[in-house]
Amino acid sequence: MSASELRRPILGNNNRNQSYSVQDNIDNGQASFLSKICRCAEVGLQVYEIIFVVILLLIFFAGLVIGTYLLVTEGHEWKDSRVYNLTSRELWKAHVASSTMPKLKLPVQRVLFLQTNSSSSCDGKSHCAKLVQELQCKHMNEWKLPDIIYNFVITTDGTIFEGRGWNFQTDLSIGISDNAIAIGFLDNFRFNSSTIKQIESLKLFLNTSVLDRKLERCVKTEIWGDRRILGNIVKKIKESWSRCDIT
Repeated sequence: MSASELRRPILGNNNRNQSYSVQDNIDNGQASFLSKICRCAEVGLQVYEIIFVVILLLIFFAGLVIGTYLLVTEGHEWKDSRVYNLTSRELWKAHVASSTMPKLKLPVQRVLFLQTNSSSSCDGKSHCAKLVQELQCKHMNEWKLPDIIYNFVITTDGTIFEGRGWNFQTDLSIGISDNAIAIGFLDNFRFNSSTIKQIESLKLFLNTSVLDRKLERCVKTEIWGDRRILGNIVKKIKESWSRCDIT
């Protein structure tokens, strides 16, 4: 056997070894690539998990802050000097006045406080609106008045319903004053006391009316009804006004 023939197998073995080495490199590269993909996927999942946990924590803390705020402000909804809960005639679905009424002269110089003689206190805005509707029907059908007699009606929860508003005189003041408003309390005063919300709401309403120049700063008040209850309301309002706002 010649030397060249002896070398051939050796060369063949070298080629096979080289081919195996290339294949191994390819396999190792693919494994490394797949490993990197898996690691990236794991990292991606971890990032999404972290984001999800952060979102849950933000929602939790937001709910905690809102809940704390509501607890702290419970019973103090009316502290903003320009905010009170006024329900317009359209919202409580008032009937249109049956006839024309004398215009109210602004700014108003006198405020009349009255009880509506309601047999029950209302609970919730829809229930209160229904009672105000009943009052209007009573005044128009039984008393033969053109509209509800009050300019404003205030409920137990401090909501103020617009009656004749700032536009028309109340029949209670005709012949007495053309610039007086009547505020009726829709409450049976079962416990012989007004609520904090009623008093705070009324303070804000009167304060805002003075700022809007609908009400004189040195306004006069009259109590028509139980002076023990309504007198307490007026007294507390006077205590909160340091200047000549109410007499």
